[in-house]
Amino acid sequence: MVRQLLDLAAIDYEAAAAEPLDPAALMADIAQAAYLQAAAARVHLVIAGRDLPVLHGPRVLIHSALRNLVENAIQHSPPDGTVRLSAEVRSGGLRFIISDKVPGILPQDHARVTERFWRGAPPTGQGERAGSLDYCRRRGANGGGHLEMGQPDRGQTIWIDLPDTRKVS
Repeated sequence: MVRQLLDLAAIDYEAAAAEPLDPAALMADIAQAAYLQAAAARVHLVIAGRDLPVLHGPRVLIHSALRNLVENAIQHSPPDGTVRLSAEVRSGGLRFIISDKVPGILPQDHARVTERFWRGAPPTGQGERAGSLDYCRRRGANGGGHLEMGQPDRGQTIWIDLPDTRKVS
């Protein structure tokens, strides 16, 4: 939580430098960083994505947002659960997708879930993961992206769409 608050302050006052971004390497870094947490929770972490283009963006911001979403998914998954981080090429850019099979954020909370310091309903199996989505939304947005959530009927899915910012010569 303290790390997130410090990072939010940095978002408000600094811009991260854009650099070449290899999505496969980024996902591998996140998997490595989350390995101990996943192993301790006995949660399987699956990484998927092929033939992904190198984009140009602020790696530190995008990495931080994705890492936080993966850590949250692991935290709320039961033992033997699975968290999936994948990426796919979409029209106009790239989509990173984080999904699990745990009931997610209630649809009526989607409009407020990315407000700073807003917390979802008490832990009931749904609505309890909202605390750090403001952080992720802001990190993704400062990386040129957009955060969205799917319906929680079969688990939570959150994705960040990033524009194709490859430099054209």
